[in-house]
Amino acid sequence: MEKKKSEKASLESKKVIFTEIGLIIALLILYGAFECTTRSKDISELTGMLIDAPEQEMVEITREEPPKPEVEEPKPEDMPPPEDPQIEETENPDEDESSAFRGTEDNPESSLNLSGFTFEEPKEVKEEVFQRVEKMPQFPGGNEALQRAIASNLEYPIEAIELNQQGTVVVQFVVNSEGKATDPVILRGVSNFLDKAAMDVIAKLPRFEPGEQAGKKVSVYYRVPIDFRLQR
Repeated sequence: MEKKKSEKASLESKKVIFTEIGLIIALLILYGAFECTTRSKDISELTGMLIDAPEQEMVEITREEPPKPEVEEPKPEDMPPPEDPQIEETENPDEDESSAFRGTEDNPESSLNLSGFTFEEPKEVKEEVFQRVEKMPQFPGGNEALQRAIASNLEYPIEAIELNQQGTVVVQFVVNSEGKATDPVILRGVSNFLDKAAMDVIAKLPRFEPGEQAGKKVSVYYRVPIDFRLQR
């Protein structure tokens, strides 16, 4: 006959084992909870020590100046007309008129020095000279009177006589609008002595009747031959 084990007997024998297992599990749970709390505290302490707050960079504070208001310049038409300066004239009877100018402002007693200045003489404006005009210049009395005037004023150079120099010198000169013979030029010469004597006699001639062009007196070129002949 088989022996039957009662369920109660089997459970009583295992009660101790179950109790021990429950204690072990409770201890494990408690240990795990303790470890978790300790580790989280350590981590928070470490992070608080290792992670420092970043340093803040100092930024210089600048202030922009407000823009200056633009000043509108007055237009010329808006400006009042300038007042005429009033110059007061003072009379000093004791002051001599010749001493009105004393010199420069810095040194009234110094005289004005004009040595460093150069003054150009006014240039004469030469009239236009014509070759031929409507009315040519005329010597008073005609060509024969001109030859007599030349012969009477002509001086034969002594040097030309000693060198036996003779011939005909052709002289060109200008009869200006006033009838005066000017600017003689030798067109055909013989020698230096005779050429100079011919130019000198032209300067001694009396005035001509000036030439005219369109009813106006003008300057005209005039030619004349002058003979130099030695008497044998």
